[in-house]
Amino acid sequence: MRLLLSLCVLVAAPAVAQETRIEINLHFDPAAAAALQKMGEMVTVGASFYGEPSATNTLPVDEVGWITLGNETITVWPVDQVVHIGANLGAAPMSSVLAPEVNVNVYSARFTSEDNVLDCSLVEGPTDELSKKPQDVTCKLIEG
Repeated sequence: MRLLLSLCVLVAAPAVAQETRIEINLHFDPAAAAALQKMGEMVTVGASFYGEPSATNTLPVDEVGWITLGNETITVWPVDQVVHIGANLGAAPMSSVLAPEVNVNVYSARFTSEDNVLDCSLVEGPTDELSKKPQDVTCKLIEG
């Protein structure tokens, strides 16, 4: 009887969205880290989640034809570290897209300078694929 009751509870319970967690390994070359620390400048990790509309989509599409699933912005000090993104993606309307994708940009936070002073590698692609292994982002100073 307990087994039957447990099964009924499991079937009646609402589905919980699965969390997508993408690990970003931030690396700064020594000159970039030193310059940012001397300036007292921080670094922003910006992630935009989106996808191509599914056949059942009812949400508005943007000017490019994508569905926006959300954005995350994390501000950190310029030291080598691991940042996780995607925690809020589980609440997004995933049935509205064929497959969720992400674009991750890293840039100086512009607290002490109007201009971005970093040249960082990008992370972009399907969230499922990117969540399977850590993604490296390397930053150096913009040559100028």
